[in-house]
Amino acid sequence: MASRKGKGGITVDMGGVTPATGGAPALHVDEGDYIAEILKKPELKTSQKNNPYLVWQVGIYDSDGDRTPGILYHNTVLTGESLRFFDAMMMAFGIKLPRKKLTLASILKKVTVGMRAGVTIVDDEEYEGKVKSKAQSWFPEEEFSDDEDEDGDYEDDEEENEEEEEEDDEDEEDDDEEEEGDDEEEEEDEDDDDDEY
Repeated sequence: MASRKGKGGITVDMGGVTPATGGAPALHVDEGDYIAEILKKPELKTSQKNNPYLVWQVGIYDSDGDRTPGILYHNTVLTGESLRFFDAMMMAFGIKLPRKKLTLASILKKVTVGMRAGVTIVDDEEYEGKVKSKAQSWFPEEEFSDDEDEDGDYEDDEEENEEEEEEDDEDEEDDDEEEEGDDEEEEEDEDDDDDEY
């Protein structure tokens, strides 16, 4: 609460004020595959159920290499079955975790700002009238380019298949014409045989 106190100007009472959270606006983009870039070291937090988790802030780039507005916030829980999702994310960013007990500090030493990976993004549930995006799965950055190349090759294959089908249809038509010609010759031969008798 702010109040004026004469010539001293405004006095601001910060008692009981809690820090604002969130910072940059949450991300919302069309569903699909993007490139994700780590913007800062993940922050370790604890859930209400006393489970440790990491909060990631990730920038998202489209296929043209343009940064989309907002930040993708992603949480990775560090207990039980949820560790497999954390492992998949680390592998996508090129960090292979050995199958043994590891300290979190030793893992996070390998994480650097600017590291990139591919991410599949989907719409999250609507909250307070707004839809946010969330990460569904992670994959190595090079697979993002490979997918585009495969799409191009796939289109080429479709065109080749269409051309082959057209050629096959033409061959079938030629075969049908040849068969009709053979049938006519046989009929003529039969007529000639009847004349002989």
